[in-house]
Amino acid sequence: MIVFITVALVMLLSCTVVPVCGSIWFATRAARSGRRRGLHVLRGLVVAAGGVVVLALVAWNTRIDEHYDDFGSLMTTLAGIAGGALLVVGIGPCTPWLLGVLGRRAVRLPPVFRTAARRMAGRPAAVAATVAATALAATVMIIQSAVDAQGRATYEPEARMGTPVERGYESGTGWRVVIAAAVLVAFACALAMIRTVRPARVLDRVSGGLRMLLTCRAAFGAACGTVIGTAVGCVIGLLLAWPMTAPIDWEPPPRAPFETPWALLAALAFGLPVLAAAVTVLAPLVLRVAGRDRGR
Repeated sequence: MIVFITVALVMLLSCTVVPVCGSIWFATRAARSGRRRGLHVLRGLVVAAGGVVVLALVAWNTRIDEHYDDFGSLMTTLAGIAGGALLVVGIGPCTPWLLGVLGRRAVRLPPVFRTAARRMAGRPAAVAATVAATALAATVMIIQSAVDAQGRATYEPEARMGTPVERGYESGTGWRVVIAAAVLVAFACALAMIRTVRPARVLDRVSGGLRMLLTCRAAFGAACGTVIGTAVGCVIGLLLAWPMTAPIDWEPPPRAPFETPWALLAALAFGLPVLAAAVTVLAPLVLRVAGRDRGR
């Protein structure tokens, strides 16, 4: 079981590079397509829907608590991971359209918020990267919870040489490394959205000034990526939890229920935007760089 989970985790990490890069590339291409943007959005929705269908089929085929052979279970899990990758890639072309809709809906907001929302339409690559990284973090959070619950339910104490005290089931540390790396990438992409502040006349129209504009841009851009990414990750994680906990023993015990880490997922979706805004306010280096861009 441990070998199977390790191989599946390695494949999950390997399969994240292509969908992340693909999502960024398709988002950038859709943003530059002009009148053909609707076609890119349609294609993205079709790809995303196909990924959801694959995930649903994989979850359905592994729902029964019975013996699954090692190779077949691994291939089923890889099919589910591929479905999750399709979902992430399909979201990419939809990102510029969604940012445009949010920018148009912000007409009734105060000027500083309206300017920040409209300017985000020009940063689809950073938002798409934030979505993909956040989706990975949310997916691994849910899978870790499911695998740990199954591991605790099926754990059998074993005597250890020289150690009379049995510690009990211990969760692997690899999950936390993956989550931390994905969160760090998502946070870096969120901060990248505030890098450029080009026209000085835009700053003159904003009553809150440069600091407020950058803060709103960081919070709004990060929220666009983290909220969507968390939702996508929940879909992938909850459906992948079935094949990731599929028993490979000949006499498998009942599958253990697990608690979805909603608190951690909420912190991921809403905590990163707050943190990005706080860093923008407190980091003088960011403001000095933006000030030099303004003076050009």
